[in-house]
Amino acid sequence: MTVPARRPGEEIILAAAVDVMFQHGYHGSSIRDIADRAGLSTAALYHYFTSKQEILAAFMVRATDRHLEALTRATEGADGPAAQLAAVVRVHVQRHVDHPVESFVGNTEHRSLEPMWRDTVVQKRDRIQRLFDTIVNRGVEDRVFLTRDPREASRAIVVMGTSIPSWYRPGTGPLGPGDLGEVHVSLALALVECVPRVRRKVERQRVSALP
Repeated sequence: MTVPARRPGEEIILAAAVDVMFQHGYHGSSIRDIADRAGLSTAALYHYFTSKQEILAAFMVRATDRHLEALTRATEGADGPAAQLAAVVRVHVQRHVDHPVESFVGNTEHRSLEPMWRDTVVQKRDRIQRLFDTIVNRGVEDRVFLTRDPREASRAIVVMGTSIPSWYRPGTGPLGPGDLGEVHVSLALALVECVPRVRRKVERQRVSALP
């Protein structure tokens, strides 16, 4: 299935829909609720989307695409699997810290998608997982990651990030968003059993990048 092309005003509707679904869930939300939150009439909303299902699908597809694009860009300037893994983990964590409501709705309302849309979103999420898998497998091939379970390590790294909105509240604990990203980098490098000399190099690069 193809999501309708972007038009001015759509992002306002999608943002309103995410807020409403976060509060009431997909099945507890109505088109009128979303239109009211967006400051539109119901008739005006239907000029952009044909149904509540299409709104949910458009949000999930576009959010997943943006996340994948950001992860891909992060790998481009990183030298070697360890640096690439650190880069994508930071982006992965930051995405879920910066957009906790979007992340929560995306994770919890996936089950509300109709099969044709669910398949589309699953395929896109699989591409995100494969990006992590590719980095971890390359590290194993290059003998900088010593894990014997690269697939499970890669999955654990991704799930650690996606679970952040369920527990992390900025300003309520000792870890700021940047600190949390570095904690996840350390955990990721430990999960893949990164060799010490490479791990130290990645950590030095992080320190040298600090203002």
